[in-house]
Amino acid sequence: MKMAHDYFRGESSELGSVHIAYSVIEHIARIGIDDMEGVVIADGSFKKGFNASEDKGLTKVNVDVKVKYGFNADRIARQIQDVIIKDVRQMADVIVENVDVNVLGSHF
Repeated sequence: MKMAHDYFRGESSELGSVHIAYSVIEHIARIGIDDMEGVVIADGSFKKGFNASEDKGLTKVNVDVKVKYGFNADRIARQIQDVIIKDVRQMADVIVENVDVNVLGSHF
């Protein structure tokens, strides 16, 4: 289990070190889909429902959501994938290779 200050990336240069915590990637992912129409984060707490990790050099984000009644779950899940990949790349210069969206139910 990763701790609050485990770093996703650490790079050094002649200027010093730059580290990005896993929690930063998770935070960016949450902000990106927080206002998306038709989506409800599965757990109301800010941290839960998102998990960023790195395995064999591949960046992964796991997201748990509920889809509001009347919305297409597959379409919403694919939009979530696109938004997370774009936002994390833009805001942290990290390429996310895999976004798993777990639709845990419907929200009425």
